[in-house]
Amino acid sequence: MNAGLVFFLAIGLGIWFALVGRVGVRESVYGTLVVLSAWGILTRLSELNLSLPLRHTFPWLKGVGGYLLGYVSVDMVRSTFRVFLKVLSPRLHIAPAILAVPVPGAPRSALILLAYGIALTPGQQIVAIDETQSILYVHFLDAPDPDAAREAVIDLYCRYLKEATTW
Repeated sequence: MNAGLVFFLAIGLGIWFALVGRVGVRESVYGTLVVLSAWGILTRLSELNLSLPLRHTFPWLKGVGGYLLGYVSVDMVRSTFRVFLKVLSPRLHIAPAILAVPVPGAPRSALILLAYGIALTPGQQIVAIDETQSILYVHFLDAPDPDAAREAVIDLYCRYLKEATTW
């Protein structure tokens, strides 16, 4: 039993039904096809090890779910408000920077999840990923302290994704 696929299918169908606005046989069939296609594309393109053994289900759900629901969704709101205030302020005091953020020992799946979360956050954008050396190149709209900005990204990996993406 692949718990990752079941979790992905349940969340994907929930999102599908919310977007479509109806639950029926036709919507279920189309939704299942779309979600399974997304699963296939995700596993092929990212080479993620999404075949999740049952004993690793809880650490994976805790790490990845905590990252996506606990951090990314909250930080999207917080960062949107922060960028909104910066844009509307009469004086634009920002310190933009492109920083190399080394994430030692991070597997490819963790780099992809980190890049996904960073790309969703206003005020930050992924410029490049060096998979061979596990380095993310991140553009920060405002990074007055570059070391603190790097540490924040590394802390995300250590707090949420390190345990969930290594087994």
